[in-house]
Amino acid sequence: MNNNEPKLVEKEKIIAEIKKVYRNLARKNHPDIVRAKGITDKSLIQKAKENFQRINDAYEQILKIRGEK
Repeated sequence: MNNNEPKLVEKEKIIAEIKKVYRNLARKNHPDIVRAKGITDKSLIQKAKENFQRINDAYEQILKIRGEK
């Protein structure tokens, strides 16, 4: 076992947690899911769209930093 292995394992745990949080937030704020829950208030749907876009933008930045995009 070399000295970098614990760091790599920790890094992978962090990446997995980021993906988990991203998926949960994206699912919660996806405009289609908001509508499917019976929410018809246009301001709430618009807020969900804005949140969804911010969540996706943030995740895209993470992917760029990691070199995946």
